[in-house]
Amino acid sequence: MRRLLDPRLSLALVSLASCSLLVDPDTSGLTPRPGTDGAVDTAPDSPATDAPPTDTPPTDVPPTDVPSLDAPADVLPDAPPDVTPDAPADVTPDVHADVTPDVPVDMPVTCTGGTRLCGDTCVDVQSDPRNCGACGTACIAGQACMAGACVTLSTCASPRLMCGASCVDPRSDATNCGACGVRCPTGASCVTGVCRCPGAQSLCGDTCVDTQTDEQHCGSCSGVCTATESCVAGVCTPVCTGLQRLCGTSCVDVLSDPRNCGACGTTCPGGQICTSGSCMAVSTCTAPLTMCGSACVDLTSSNANCGACGRTCAATEVCTAGACTPVCSGGQTLCSGTCTDTRADPRNCGACGRSCATGQTCTAGVCTAICGAGQSLCSGTCVNTQSDPRNCGTCGTTCPAGLVCSAGACTCACAPGSTCCPSGTGAVGCTLLSIDTRNCGRCGNVCGTGQLCVAGVCTSVTGCAAPRMMCGTSCTDVQTDAQNCGRCGNVCGAGQSCVAGACACPTGQAFCGGRCVTTASDAQNCGACGNVCGTGQTCAMGMCTCTAPSRVCGAACTNVTTDPRNCGTCGNVCAGGTVCTAGRCACPTGSTLSNGVCVSLASDPSNCGTAGNRCGDGQMCSAGRCVCRPGFTSIGGTLCTDLQSSPNNCGAIGNRCGAGQACVSGRCTNAGNCSAPNTNCGGWCVNRQTHPYHCGTCGNVCGRDEVCVAGRCRGFIAPAGCTTCPCACPGGSTCCAAQDRMAGVCLEGTTCP
Repeated sequence: MRRLLDPRLSLALVSLASCSLLVDPDTSGLTPRPGTDGAVDTAPDSPATDAPPTDTPPTDVPPTDVPSLDAPADVLPDAPPDVTPDAPADVTPDVHADVTPDVPVDMPVTCTGGTRLCGDTCVDVQSDPRNCGACGTACIAGQACMAGACVTLSTCASPRLMCGASCVDPRSDATNCGACGVRCPTGASCVTGVCRCPGAQSLCGDTCVDTQTDEQHCGSCSGVCTATESCVAGVCTPVCTGLQRLCGTSCVDVLSDPRNCGACGTTCPGGQICTSGSCMAVSTCTAPLTMCGSACVDLTSSNANCGACGRTCAATEVCTAGACTPVCSGGQTLCSGTCTDTRADPRNCGACGRSCATGQTCTAGVCTAICGAGQSLCSGTCVNTQSDPRNCGTCGTTCPAGLVCSAGACTCACAPGSTCCPSGTGAVGCTLLSIDTRNCGRCGNVCGTGQLCVAGVCTSVTGCAAPRMMCGTSCTDVQTDAQNCGRCGNVCGAGQSCVAGACACPTGQAFCGGRCVTTASDAQNCGACGNVCGTGQTCAMGMCTCTAPSRVCGAACTNVTTDPRNCGTCGNVCAGGTVCTAGRCACPTGSTLSNGVCVSLASDPSNCGTAGNRCGDGQMCSAGRCVCRPGFTSIGGTLCTDLQSSPNNCGAIGNRCGAGQACVSGRCTNAGNCSAPNTNCGGWCVNRQTHPYHCGTCGNVCGRDEVCVAGRCRGFIAPAGCTTCPCACPGGSTCCAAQDRMAGVCLEGTTCP
């Protein structure tokens, strides 16, 4: 039965029909009939049987510029499609979509890969059973969509297979290759029912790989190369580093191998050995060399034969005097199994085992005291020679009992105008020479009976008898008169009284600088006149003290929680670049302690990025990462090679020079072409003044913390916190730019490369 559409639904369907024409350029099955103004004929060849065609608009909606659409039953949401075989849906051919330009389309959608837009989804109308041949054409139950037509399942004939609701060719379908559900990996295609990778690649698991170069699948899917091998032409080949060369399938040292002496395949005659790449008679193995196997070696320095043939030192050791010892760099010395800088280590100052005393530090290999301003080192102790009675004026000068040291001289603590004179009992005291009858005019000058000492002269007096004397018109006792104390007109200062003819301060006070002061608490006269407490100190019980956490170290207050010269306690010096933090010596942030010295984690090759992370041969530490030295090329991220001179990788990784050849400027050529200033070292054409693998002599390899300068391996350290020179370098070293020019390093010697 035919139903009329609501006008709004009619407009939506018209818009959808217009959109379909815009986005799908494929016109098969959508060719407009002649005379229909571009309308699409989607009707089957058989006419409709359930309703006659009509062009009459719906009676309940007035005609507008949007014509009504005679909707077939199979597109109405409230009328399920009639799928009875003998009653096809009404798709009357004379009812067409309105494609007038006044129905706008927001944006065309483009489908790719042979698909077509049906609704809002791109589908393959050649195989989609819901949109078979055209959008909305659904195959009935028991049918499949094949080549855009609904066919019964029995028509999906071999070699095609039914996979789900699709009839596919398993010989070429990448999603059902060889069988339903077998999906080929990305990049692979289905060829005769087998997933195949492009070109020369092989399928390993679910990945296409090149077994000629892939180190995890070398030669075959199961061929895994080791960390020291690379995949060359499908074969795991050793990566020769340092002084070695690949001879056959093995890396050998052509400088010492008698079967490959100087070059692969060059065998030394019987009775000869290989030394520095040349065959030599055994008889030439003379002291201090020793025959080990077929090579002459120095047992005192050979890392492979240290002290005895076959005794090999570890990678972190070096053979010294026939014993494997830790490698010490940067001018350090091995003391009790630990590398230390004897130029700065107070426990090994100048030599191993030579310890500095408490309060001393090691400077340039010499123990020196750490004394504050105004102090001197006397018998290993910092003292103030201006006030120390045991070192008064100079070290060792001791003041007699009863005397004090003032301004560097032994004296009594006398008020101005008084003089210190000894008594007959050997004691000393302060007196006024102008009136003291026992010391009149000078110490020890005693006046006679009936005499007074007047103005320092013994004088006989009458009337105003001693101890009184005439002062003006008054007869006064100059022994007690504060206005005439000791002599006429001698007025005592504020706070003083006249005692025994001398102006004196109250008990517990002393006359200092014209006034009475309490030396037990006066910071300007602490314990004695003139003993001034240092900055930050206070005077308590006659001693200069400091406020916590500071304490007196020498003559000054110091904060022992932060002072690197007095860290935690007086005299504890933070050495090796450490700083004092919370009373403990520690390396600053971004550095670590290595052999007694703080080194930068950003540039130290033995502690690169983290403590103990050692860079490999040919590498350097840059910004906390192990990278190849300038001019070297990385192999696999961990090994480095010199493409300009390595016969193993000449010009390119894996390019090996042949017998009789050397690598000269990245090209394999006749070894005779290696000319000055370069030298042929077993196929390496290098400058032995600068090359780290052949420094000074062929085969002399510089360590990770060394550079070759003027034919000598010179050690360096990367001091903490130094990004540009000048840096605080130990004695005997010079601040130079690092190899990557990103930091400063302390290099042995006085010149930079």
